Amino acid sequence: MARFDSFERSGAAIAALFLAAAPIAQAQTAAPAQPPAVSTAPGAANWSRIRDGAQFGIYLDLNSVRPTADEAAHARLVDAAGLLDFKVAQVLGDHQVSSVKYVLSFDCGQKQLKLLATTYYERNMAEGRLVNTDQANDAWHAPDPRTPEAPLLTAACSTR
Repeated sequence: MARFDSFERSGAAIAALFLAAAPIAQAQTAAPAQPPAVSTAPGAANWSRIRDGAQFGIYLDLNSVRPTADEAAHARLVDAAGLLDFKVAQVLGDHQVSSVKYVLSFDCGQKQLKLLATTYYERNMAEGRLVNTDQANDAWHAPDPRTPEAPLLTAACSTR
């Protein structure tokens, strides 16, 4: 198991795995002006595997893909939940984390995205005890095609 000393450092490390092209250093924990349109609560998710790698699988919750409130101003904005599901649990401070759920906003027209919230779970597939939740203040950015962001953008935008 990987071990990290704090959620602040470990969150950045895990987010770097999932959102490697995102400016993680710029993402600050802050309460957004309004809550994300997609719930970070566990529930009836319909996880669709987007990619499966040696260290983790990447999933999109097909039930979470929704047009955002800004859609009138921007032709193709959607929010959706993504999941990073670890093959080997990660240790964050005193907690074990096996999955990380992300709420993302996608600009399908501009092919950009931004992170809205991150929720850490003790068990795989966003199950078990909720360990921590962070709100993000991320900037819009185009995903690096070599990262998990690109297939999530494609999958979220193709479900509309």
